Amino acid sequence: MLKTKQDYITESLRKVRHKKWELFVISRILHGLDDDEIEFVTQQLVRRGNGSRALTDVFFPQFNLHIEVDEPFHNHQVAADENRQQDIVSITNHDFWRIPLSDDSGKHL
Repeated sequence: MLKTKQDYITESLRKVRHKKWELFVISRILHGLDDDEIEFVTQQLVRRGNGSRALTDVFFPQFNLHIEVDEPFHNHQVAADENRQQDIVSITNHDFWRIPLSDDSGKHL
């Protein structure tokens, strides 16, 4: 059975439904796109060199762009996130953007 673009989008957003701010940001990005041909993947798997797995919040294959939505808990794992980002960029040779949702104190922006 062929899926419609709307089916794909709703199924992709369902993957992040348990993270309300991530869902909000990703849905805002997707709704702002003015081209139905732009492809995206939520929770894109990247296999790291050490055998572990990393998931990026949304990936745009046509632009080789990974986006990570940094919810407040990311403030407590800055070094681990930076290492993860370096691994992803090194392995994929893609761009990586971070969208912070809070300042250094954890206050939402």
